[in-house]
Amino acid sequence: MRYAVIDIESTGGKIDEEAIIDIAILRFDGHRLVDQFHSLVNPERPIQPFVTSLTGISEKMVRSAPKFYEIAKRIIEITENAVLVAHNTQFDYRILKEEFARLGYEFRASTLCTVEFAKQILTDHSSFKLDKLAKSLGIPISDRHRALGDAEATLSLLKILKERDVVGIAEKVLIRSKDESDTLPSHLELVRNAAPSPAVFKLFGKKEKLIYCGYTPTLKSTISTLLSANTYAEKPLFKAVKQLDFEECPSHLMGLVKVYHYQKLLKPLIRFHIDTLSPFTEIETLSGLIIDKGRTAGESAVLQLQKGVLIAYGYTDLNYQIAKDEVLKNRLTPISKDLFYSSLIAYHLKQQKYKILER
Repeated sequence: MRYAVIDIESTGGKIDEEAIIDIAILRFDGHRLVDQFHSLVNPERPIQPFVTSLTGISEKMVRSAPKFYEIAKRIIEITENAVLVAHNTQFDYRILKEEFARLGYEFRASTLCTVEFAKQILTDHSSFKLDKLAKSLGIPISDRHRALGDAEATLSLLKILKERDVVGIAEKVLIRSKDESDTLPSHLELVRNAAPSPAVFKLFGKKEKLIYCGYTPTLKSTISTLLSANTYAEKPLFKAVKQLDFEECPSHLMGLVKVYHYQKLLKPLIRFHIDTLSPFTEIETLSGLIIDKGRTAGESAVLQLQKGVLIAYGYTDLNYQIAKDEVLKNRLTPISKDLFYSSLIAYHLKQQKYKILER
């Protein structure tokens, strides 16, 4: 089996705006290195400061480097009929596909991730970062966080894993065909499918495990930021995101209420925190409805309070639904008593005016 071991360094930034600045590909025929390609790349866009700090690659260094279209043919040649191998293949494969897509070309390859491979073979290891594995396996890395140095270390790791893979786990389970690789949910696809509107959103990982939920006035921008490369180092769980669910929510207050309620019920792996709380003595006697913007014309967001305590929330689109208690009860979502809601509402009532129907 032929392999194309790849490592890419990118500009960083939003997930749909990244570009390659450094690329290395080592073609391995299963026995020896038969070809290699390495080049800095002019991304034709700014490099994020944290990337320059991490890699040492500055905008000045890539100014005279070839642009991606100038090396695209060479990349196709060296990866042809080979399994694309990387340490976190999802990132490198995505970036490569994005670059080719900008040229109007669909790049496709079978893939093998050495992170997944190592987890199957090196079961006694606690960390599967490339530098940690290299240290424990005695693999030298020159120029860490540069494409060639990391690609060479990944190739050394691949050789060790293949040697220890006596039952053929890689071929039987881990190598994904072109079709399988292309159908993996990509973070770029999640960003593209996100609306630019205010929304409550949920990010899910494998087996529909909720990783994170939140509220944002600009969903597309927020999702792009959360899933961008510079966030990975701070919150590695975002790497595992496979699915995005969202509901439009023009009401900021309703959005925060929903997120807190979802957190209590669904217990995401990463919790949403609101630091600014307010004494709620001013609303302790308030019983009635707070009315805010709905999702469509004619619809209203409704928060129902009873002596300053939030007891239900939801939406109505006709006046009689608000006027009739039994109808209103059937339309709203009841919640258990939690004084955090009261503090949250009191804070927002101080910040802006809402239509309030006291009862």
